[in-house]
Amino acid sequence: MHYIILALHSIKACLLKALAFTLLILAPVEPVMIVLGILIGLDFFTGVYKAYRKGEKIQSKKMAHTIAKTILYQVAVLSAFLTETYILNYLPLMKIVAGFIALTELKSLSENIFDVTGINFYRAIKSYLNRHKEKDDVV
Repeated sequence: MHYIILALHSIKACLLKALAFTLLILAPVEPVMIVLGILIGLDFFTGVYKAYRKGEKIQSKKMAHTIAKTILYQVAVLSAFLTETYILNYLPLMKIVAGFIALTELKSLSENIFDVTGINFYRAIKSYLNRHKEKDDVV
């Protein structure tokens, strides 16, 4: 019995070391994962609000889509990071993949905001940037 307890402690120590090693390798991806998680969360809440405002039924099937999308996006970013780090270190693959995902989520957010408020998110940002560009040109 004593040997079993020692073996379990040894296995636990090895698993904790493996977990710590994995987290250490993936630490540079954390900020990207957080930003994408925030964008996905915002898209989810604006989508639910849009459905509520339009009087549509809020279904668990559509909510489950967000879970699958989150997992798929996270796996894509992790895969891109590992590929960039260990295989193609000359190509910013993680930034490309994360940028594409972020643009997709921003487009979805823009559509949700437009459906609820009638404000075109991209046009509002472009107008804002053009106004500030004109101010910078004058100075």
